Amino acid sequence: MADASKTEKPTPKKIRDSREKGEAARSPEVSSVIQMIGFLSVVFISSKTMLSVMVKSFYRCIDAAGSGRPLDFDRAHSLLTGGAMDVLTAVTPALLTLLALAFLSGIAQSGFSFAEKALSVNFGKINPINGFSRMFSMRSWVELLKAIFKIAIVFIILQNIFMTEKEKIMLLSGADVYTVLKFAAYLFTEIIKKIVVFLIALAIVDYIWQRHDYMSNLKMSREEIKEEVKQTEGDLRTKGMIRNWHKRKLRHAMMESVKKATFVTVNPTHFAVAVKYERGMKAPRLLAKGADLMALRIREIAKEFRVPVIKNPELTRSIYFSTDVGRFIPPKLFKALAKVLVFIYKMEREKKNGR
Repeated sequence: MADASKTEKPTPKKIRDSREKGEAARSPEVSSVIQMIGFLSVVFISSKTMLSVMVKSFYRCIDAAGSGRPLDFDRAHSLLTGGAMDVLTAVTPALLTLLALAFLSGIAQSGFSFAEKALSVNFGKINPINGFSRMFSMRSWVELLKAIFKIAIVFIILQNIFMTEKEKIMLLSGADVYTVLKFAAYLFTEIIKKIVVFLIALAIVDYIWQRHDYMSNLKMSREEIKEEVKQTEGDLRTKGMIRNWHKRKLRHAMMESVKKATFVTVNPTHFAVAVKYERGMKAPRLLAKGADLMALRIREIAKEFRVPVIKNPELTRSIYFSTDVGRFIPPKLFKALAKVLVFIYKMEREKKNGR
């Protein structure tokens, strides 16, 4: 019986955890009716081909029997093997359709998901006491009643059709073989159509019931929801702390790299970028960049460690918006960078010459 305290709808996390265990709202009736319709459709479409293959196999056996040659073990084995392969070839499309629809019908009901937890060994499922309790659970009683109901309805359908066609069936005793086979095909088609319509209706009702039962079993108490909220908030807080710690660490590393920069170019207050270039490098590299307070801190570190600071608003903005930290400056900015480097090298030479 369901826990009376569990009156709240399951949370998305509860449903997600359930799916990870391989649980979902699936109706075996939906799978059965999809497979049946698919199988009958393939049989109907390829019936001429299947019948042709089987007839050829039958005639081959007749010809072999009337050839006058003794039917030894090798010939019998050859005929049986050939006949079996012919039948297998004829029914293979229908069998493959069944396998494909069995897979697709499950995906159609609950989507595709690989439940790794469902593959693990659960000793509770092989516990005799648990198995006995499952035998007499509400779900088991529903499945039993559903099976009895299906048998009863199919019996009623058959009785109704045979009672309706009773007079025609009585007249078949004097009919030729072709008429009997034609009427049998008609009767079979009528039976299948009515059974399929019934099974479709049953599948719709069963899926609604399975969905309702699945969601009912996932219902939560208010205490469980509160506990889940606490855990979720705790996880989010922990993730946020870890994220902030990583940001601080990256920011600290970036600021440390400013000390190694060849120059810092600014705009002049909003943006700042630190660039490194030495002979032998294939291109200048962006070591750090920042806006507002971060830009101010980059300028302060540059001044503290005597890194040249150049005011070039256009170049600063271009580097800031086009390049990530640690990446090479794009070639389109090489000409502007070259002018800055020439200016810096000229300043350094003048300092060395004592000007």
